[in-house]
Amino acid sequence: MKVLRTAWNTRWVYLAALVLTLAWGLAASTIAGWMTEFILGPFGGEADVEHALARLAEVVTHNPELGVGIGAGAVLTAAAAWLGWTLLGGAVFFAARGDALAQSARGAVQSAGPLAVQGIVHAVLTGLALLLVSVVFGPLPGVFRLLGLLVTTAVAVLARDLVRAQICLHGLDKPYHPRATVQGFVVAVKRPREIAITAGLWVLKMGLALVLVPLAARALGPSEASGWLRLMAGLGLAISFARLAWLTHWVPVELEPPASAPDDGAQTAET
Repeated sequence: MKVLRTAWNTRWVYLAALVLTLAWGLAASTIAGWMTEFILGPFGGEADVEHALARLAEVVTHNPELGVGIGAGAVLTAAAAWLGWTLLGGAVFFAARGDALAQSARGAVQSAGPLAVQGIVHAVLTGLALLLVSVVFGPLPGVFRLLGLLVTTAVAVLARDLVRAQICLHGLDKPYHPRATVQGFVVAVKRPREIAITAGLWVLKMGLALVLVPLAARALGPSEASGWLRLMAGLGLAISFARLAWLTHWVPVELEPPASAPDDGAQTAET
């Protein structure tokens, strides 16, 4: 119940994030719809989504530069989403604490620098960890490789959230030092129960994300998929907010070494 009450505190931030997410998705679907209707439809002879996507695949096959442009756009969109969530995601923790929406936004802006630096360090360490797990588990059957990648991803997600919650809610003496993220991984590994919960929530969210792919494709044509698309996006965002609300209850954690106590000689000299 405490987690639900904490999650309820984030309702205004959730609504703001949902509006931004849906607006972003609407803009993307509108552009894709225009491509389908006014470019692929007339030249391909078919305006429905199935034939349009098949026609798009044919166009990309014969025009590789178009595929490069689409890929670059996808990468830039993902990078912009990561940057926005990294910089402003701290508002969720402030709202979970009970701050008003304006105060949460102000706190997120003030914490944006450390969150961005630690986010970059975390991305590098996560990439190295996934690469190492892929090499180590490479000779094993596929189910073990998948399990290893899932556990590694859950540890990485938990470590990232630990550092972000610590910076926003309890502060660090050296918020830009990469040691905080390294220690976040160490603390996360020592908490198997929290790893399991994070893995479950992450798998649920990724499952919804996979469902969004065919729904997004169907939403380009005449169908009722757009309503389900918005519902799935809202559920996925709610799962992320619930995970951060749950995390708020057991942070702070020790991400910096304790201050060294003065030695006996110094104390004797002072007396």
